[in-house]
Order: sequence, then structure tokens, then C-alpha cells
Amino acid sequence: MNVVQRLELDPQKLQDMLAKHRKWLQRTYGGVRLDLSGADLRGADLSGAVLRSAKLSGTNFARAIMIGTDLQECDLFAANLDRADLSHANLENADLRGAFMRGCRLNGANMKGVDLRGGALMQGSGRDSLSNAYGSKPNTKGADLTKARMRNVDCSEAHMEGANLSAARLENANFRNSDMRRCDLSGSHLNGADLRGANLEKSAVDGAIFAGADLEGAKLEGVDLREANLQGARLFKDQDSYSKEVKDAFQQHALWIESDGRKGERLNLKGAEMSRIDLRGANLSAGSLKDCIMEGANLEGARMVMTDLSGARLTGARLVKANLNGANLTDAVLNGVDMRGASLDPVELLGPGGKPTGRHWSASLAGAMLQKANLAYIRMRRCNLVDTDFTNSNLAKADLRGARIDDTIFTGAIVKDAKIPKAEE
Repeated sequence: MNVVQRLELDPQKLQDMLAKHRKWLQRTYGGVRLDLSGADLRGADLSGAVLRSAKLSGTNFARAIMIGTDLQECDLFAANLDRADLSHANLENADLRGAFMRGCRLNGANMKGVDLRGGALMQGSGRDSLSNAYGSKPNTKGADLTKARMRNVDCSEAHMEGANLSAARLENANFRNSDMRRCDLSGSHLNGADLRGANLEKSAVDGAIFAGADLEGAKLEGVDLREANLQGARLFKDQDSYSKEVKDAFQQHALWIESDGRKGERLNLKGAEMSRIDLRGANLSAGSLKDCIMEGANLEGARMVMTDLSGARLTGARLVKANLNGANLTDAVLNGVDMRGASLDPVELLGPGGKPTGRHWSASLAGAMLQKANLAYIRMRRCNLVDTDFTNSNLAKADLRGARIDDTIFTGAIVKDAKIPKAEE
């Protein structure tokens, strides 16, 4: 935690200090490193100024004009940049921990490697004071970039944990490999943004627009994407992104399906890691995906008749209108999945020559976790739902007729117009 005193200076003194700083950077006689810690530079025009490596901790740059300013490796700890114009500024590797940047303009700025985590200044010599240099509440959660304009900004490999980017304009921004854990991105515009490899764990994205954004390899654990706009976003990985073993297994299974078992090989990828894989419309029927990790996978419209998905981890997966008739999802983790219109009805078993036997094989979700899942219009007739957990899920207009619901949990679930049998006593 830094300590800051207020610094008063006139324009001429500032120019003298900037001249000495340039000499310091050039390592020439008379050079002095610029130290404006705690200075009041509200509304100042520092466009094009060279402030590289300067000490600017706690400096008040509110509404300052800093277009194209060189701020590389600057100490901007807890600085006030509210509504400042930093368009095309160079902030590479700058320390912006605890900075205030509400309404700041950063269009086209270079923010590679910046540190936007939380931090706070102590004012004066007050030993226990946590009020910052501007008399407001300290920013200990991460930089406040609410409504900031950051189109085309380069924030690759930045440390942004806990930053507030709500309602920010981030179109075509580069956040590749950045640490964005617990960021507030609600209502932000991320159209065309590069988020490849970014860590977005536990970030808030309600109302965020990711249209055309690239999220390949991004870490999205604990991120609820249901209220985000993902139209045209590259969120999933195609099969070519996975190991040769995984790619070959899907190819052989497709051949096995097409040839009625005469060629190829039945799918068996027990325990494989395939998070966010894109298998839209794929035919995985009768395959084994037991204990697989397929969190955030796209299985919309996939055909998985009698597929073994027992113990699989499918948190946040998309299974809209998937055919899971007769599938085994016993003890699977399906929290937050979107399974609107999916089918888990029983399958009629056929005898030799394809003749009906009159017997049926029911799907199973016994012991499965489906908390906060969207299951509207799903069909689970005669499904085994013993010990299944539907806490806070949407089961509106779901059809569970004939299902076994012994000790099934419906706490907080929406069951409007759903057909749910009574549990056997």
C-alpha cells in the first residue's frame, strides 16, 4: 500500500520536469526521472508527451488529454484517469493497479502487459487511512473502466483480475492470453475481440456482446454465458484442435455408423478431455463417452441414442434439441446446460432382422446434477431420475410422464405446465 502527498506545480515547472525526464531517458547530463506522484493534472494536455518509466502514483489525470502519450512502464498505481483521452497512447507494461478509468478513452492504445488489478493509496501520513488521493473510496478490486472506450486496444497478456469493464466499448480489442478472472464485463461490447487463451474464470458477462469474438482456448469456468450475445462468436473448438486419438476416434465412429458396423470402430473415448468441442449435429449413437470432460461443448442437434455419458462433466454445454433417447447420463454433471427441446425418451429394442421386440430401453439421469439448467420443452418420458438434482432449473413444459422421480430434487425449479409424475412411496 503506497503513501502519497499532494504535489502542486505550474505549467512551466511541468515543462522543465518533462525536459529533464527526456534527458534522464537518454542518460545525458542533467537528467532527472519524472516524479508526479500525487500531482493534480486534471484537464492537462499531455498529448504526445514522453512519460515513459515516470512515477505517476496517485496522480489525478481526470479529463486530461493524453493522445499518443508514451506511458510505457509507468507507475500509475491508483492514478485517476476518469474520462481522460488516452487514444493511441502507449501503456505497455504500465502499473495501473487500483487505477480509476471510468469513461476513459483508450481507442487504439497499446496496453500489452498492463497490470489492472486492485490497489489503494494511503493519504498523507494517516497510518490507517484507506481513502485515496481524491477523497473517494479506494479501488481494491481492480481498475474501474466502466464505460471506457477501448476500441482496437491491445491488452494482450495484461493482468486485469477484478477489473470493472461494464458497458465498456471493446470492439476489436486484443485480450489474448490476458488474466481477466472475476472481471465485470456486463453490458460491454466485445464485437470482434480477440480473447484467445484469456482467463475469464468467474467473470460476469450478462448482456455482453461477443458477436464475432474469438474465444478459442479461453478459460470460462464459472462464467454464465446464457445472457450474453454470442452470435458469430468462435467459442467452440473443432475436432482438428484435439489430439490425433480423438480425431481418429470420431472419424472411425462415423464410418462405423455409415456402414452399419461393417467398417470403422465404435466410439470409445472414456475419460477424454474435450472441453468446448464443437460436435453440432454429430452422430455419436451407441458410443462411449464415459467420464469425459466436455464442459462448454456444443452438442446442439447431436444424435446420441444409447450413448454412454455416465459420469461425464458437461457443465455449461449446449444440447439444444439433442437426441439422447436411451442414453446413460448416470452421475453426469450438467449444471448450467442448455437442453431446451432435447429428448431422453426410451428406445425400442429390435431383434434379429430389425424386428420390434416390444421391449424398451430407458434413458438415465440417475444421480445427475442439473442445477440452473435450461430444460424447457425437454422430453424425459420413462427416464430414470432417481436422486437427480434439478435445483433452480427451468423445466417449463417439460414432459416427465412415466419417469422415476424417487428423491429427485426440484427445489427452486420452474415447473410451469410441466408434466411431472408423483414419486412412488
